[in-house]
Amino acid sequence: MGRNKNRLRTNASTNSNLVLEPSAGAENIQEVSIALPRLVLMTVLPRVLPTFREKFPDVRLHIEERSSSAATAVATGHVDIALYAGPDRDPDLTYQLLPPVPMIVASPRIYLWNTERISARALSRQPLVVYPKTSVLRDIMDRWFRKSRVKPKEIVMTVRDTETILKFVGLGLGHALVPSMGLRTSSDYMFHQVSATVDNYSPMLVYRSDDYHGLSKPAASLLETIEGLWPALARIWPTSE
Repeated sequence: MGRNKNRLRTNASTNSNLVLEPSAGAENIQEVSIALPRLVLMTVLPRVLPTFREKFPDVRLHIEERSSSAATAVATGHVDIALYAGPDRDPDLTYQLLPPVPMIVASPRIYLWNTERISARALSRQPLVVYPKTSVLRDIMDRWFRKSRVKPKEIVMTVRDTETILKFVGLGLGHALVPSMGLRTSSDYMFHQVSATVDNYSPMLVYRSDDYHGLSKPAASLLETIEGLWPALARIWPTSE
């Protein structure tokens, strides 16, 4: 295997853990570990990895899919850095807010809304495909409905990841409130803007040190790469590319 080739393997016990192996023949191997929610794992990481691997081809990168427990994984030393969007704060950790990601409504393409921006009341009257109650993204929808003093009329399905939610929306099972980052247009579903009363998806970079100097050079570089790319990614409206 050539020096710039890297091997990707999954943890034997779970498909949620990935390990990007260093180049063959690498010596004094360092390891960087990061915990990410599935949304970021599927949309941001593919853009971050090429830059990171170019700088550090001999570093083993351990990636874990975590949402609500991501910050805890940093606090316990299980991972070096994480992306986290929950409400809890550990005083021993640093939380660095990233630019927020707007929420949008995904609807079956056969359904035609009679308004330009979807309100909570209008959405609540439709059949819904939603995230689990433990998800930060579900909490955003629930808070929006509570502020608008409405309740969902019908939840037809609960799904943990955005890709699967969109598949069921495309099949015509219902509508969904999803974050706008990294989505693709489809012949089966459409995206619509929502009223300004809905909260954004606002993740944070989390690490144990109060500055980058407490992290290893590869870990700090990975954190800086995510931070640098995030503003552009957070503004991306769904495209056909």
